[in-house]
Amino acid sequence: MPSIHKETNRCNNSPAPLLTVQDFSIHIAESNFRLAIQNLTIYPQEIVALVGESGSGKSLLAHSMIQTHRQNP
Repeated sequence: MPSIHKETNRCNNSPAPLLTVQDFSIHIAESNFRLAIQNLTIYPQEIVALVGESGSGKSLLAHSMIQTHRQNP
């Protein structure tokens, strides 16, 4: 099951991640389009870029992660 969560607390001195994504995938059967993220962790002050060709799913991924987070706070 996909999980997206914010971690708020850790036991060591390293900063807690702002966002962790694990086993997240999107499949659109009509076009046989599949997009998958196995593991993505974003830490404070880290710069992350989604890079890809037009139509490769960058916006779909971002919107889907936001929607999943809203459904599973």
